[in-house]
Amino acid sequence: MVKTITKQIFLLLGILFLTASSVAAQFFTAKPLNSVSFLAGTSNGDNLYMADIYNTTLYLSSNAGSTWTTQSLPSNGYSITSMLWKGTDIYMCTQASILKYSTTAQTFSTENGGLGSDPVVNAIELKGGDMYGAAYGKIYKLPNGSSTWSTIYNASGVWYNNVFVYGSDIWITSSGNGILKSSDDGATWNSVPVPSALSYTVKIISVGSTFFACTGSNGIYKSVDNGVTWTASNTGIPASSFSSVGNINTDGTILIAGSQDKRVTYRSADLGATWTPVSGMDGAQIYGSFFSSTGVVYAYGQNGLYKSTDAGLNWSSSINGIKAFTGTSILVQGSNILVNTYLNGMYKSTDGGTTWTISYSGIEGGLGSKLYAFGSYVYAIVNGAVYRSADFGSTWTVIGSGTVYGENFYGAAGKLYVCGSSGIFSSTDYGNTWTQISTTSITGTIKQLYTDNLGYMYVMSVPPGWNADPLVYQSVNNGVIWSQYKTKFGAILTGIKCITMHNNILFAGTSDGVYKYSTVGTMPAKVYDLPTRAFVSNGTALYIVGAIDGNTYINLAKTLNNGTTWSAQGMTPCPIDAITIANSTIYVSTHYSGPYLVAGFMTKAVTGTYKVSADPDQSNLSTTSLEVFPNPVTDYAVVKSDNIIYSVSVYNLQGGVVLSEDLTSIPVSEYEISLNGLDKGVYMIKVMTNAGEETLKLVKE
Repeated sequence: MVKTITKQIFLLLGILFLTASSVAAQFFTAKPLNSVSFLAGTSNGDNLYMADIYNTTLYLSSNAGSTWTTQSLPSNGYSITSMLWKGTDIYMCTQASILKYSTTAQTFSTENGGLGSDPVVNAIELKGGDMYGAAYGKIYKLPNGSSTWSTIYNASGVWYNNVFVYGSDIWITSSGNGILKSSDDGATWNSVPVPSALSYTVKIISVGSTFFACTGSNGIYKSVDNGVTWTASNTGIPASSFSSVGNINTDGTILIAGSQDKRVTYRSADLGATWTPVSGMDGAQIYGSFFSSTGVVYAYGQNGLYKSTDAGLNWSSSINGIKAFTGTSILVQGSNILVNTYLNGMYKSTDGGTTWTISYSGIEGGLGSKLYAFGSYVYAIVNGAVYRSADFGSTWTVIGSGTVYGENFYGAAGKLYVCGSSGIFSSTDYGNTWTQISTTSITGTIKQLYTDNLGYMYVMSVPPGWNADPLVYQSVNNGVIWSQYKTKFGAILTGIKCITMHNNILFAGTSDGVYKYSTVGTMPAKVYDLPTRAFVSNGTALYIVGAIDGNTYINLAKTLNNGTTWSAQGMTPCPIDAITIANSTIYVSTHYSGPYLVAGFMTKAVTGTYKVSADPDQSNLSTTSLEVFPNPVTDYAVVKSDNIIYSVSVYNLQGGVVLSEDLTSIPVSEYEISLNGLDKGVYMIKVMTNAGEETLKLVKE
């Protein structure tokens, strides 16, 4: 059974742009969006080797990084976690085997002898000519001149993650089970007495006789007596999760350390006594570093490869500026695009995705999960905390601090909802104050929430436990009482992936296809036979993201008649992780997965930005690009346009302005207005867009 390093290996994502219609007949124009990510690298003088963990590509430089060439890795060369030189060969740990690359013959060979049916080794290191490997539940040794590994230590259930050699001692670190040491070449092993803070140690290095350890949750620790005693070395850095520590100059006095959860790289010029953040690595997650004879320092990680020419004070992106881009949620308003990333912060484009900048001022950390627009604000969830921005993501402010945490948003009828493991919270003042809604009868973490025109609430929750089947609940009284769709959903809709509300009809996407409820309480009917992961609706069309083989989500399909009939929309070049729609364009967050046959052409699936130009589907569309719904209205109405909305004004029949909203600071394509204070009657709503002025009649009941 193959193990994975879940704290270090993440999917590589990009963005796709598709017109919200006939995508099968036409395809994609690439706008590259940073697609290289490194978990391992090694150097030998000015010879640098880096492994792109997602694209099975080896990057090589023989001149200290001035120029680079590439070498394709074999099929078992994915997710390389450790690399080292031995003579003229490079050994690599992958998630499938041990590879050896001959730098002279430029050939690969597999070195799995003795590793059995699960040849996964997390890290390797040399002591003399012998090689030692740390793996799940085992420590291995490859004697010099041998091609067969031997198991020299067993500990079932322990994750050994790294190897450190100093003098005659071999140290093995673990994820939660302390540190082992052997002083007799692995014949015997003893547990090292260390503080509890070092029970989860990611890596140990030595600078002369001084040891430094980066920990899984307690920052950097230092030992000046060969590891007998340890003290925290965290002045200037948070006592949090660190993914690397390394010295970056010849005498070892300068160190850098990469924070995994804070996404900040720190530098110390006094052997770890104090640390300061470096410049030029915003949002980076660093896994390792090395320096060349020219004095150039390199640091590599989830965001690609960085270099510094001033001993680590300032950094710039290397390899033609290519960096990894790990997106999980996207939000579009006109030509403005925000992407919330899994670990690399927030990215923003103001030119439709041509160029991008990091945009997370005011946000701490970088574990982003969701973006949402409501009123004149945009909202984000990062590390569970809820943030609000009034300038489309340029600056952020945390709201509901210490109280409101979540995983998803929903807004309707003047209320903003946040749901997650802490339950459901609602706000009627755009997040200034919050009210918690009772969820005591709901099991698990609430992943999605919707309401219908009757005010009924629907949630999808995931119970605790590995691979638990999601449940769907309904409340007809604002959360006072919740009832589970157990007898209705449970018997038929196993493997629920998502739910949505489209034209006041509840749809559920499952591993078996798409189901819908025509009326509340009826048995669901299967309306489309395609495993479904996500929905997106523009009020007219409902789109689904489907699977081609049960788990590779690259198919798109849509319905214009609430699920009665469906039309396939073709396949995207990369598996889809998130989807949204704006201005008749579908935006899809994807990750690399290899080539696919699309519309008769074999297209390489690279992370990046793609766009399809196609004629919009005119079925069921009005002749004007402006929509106001519902109409007639009792309280709240949504103004929607295919163009960018700059202002919304409501006039009575005497020509007087009774409501006006200036949206020029944050142009949107959809905006909700409140008509609660207006008398019943007929009004005219005037909307100013980038295409001109549009006016519609609105009836208030």
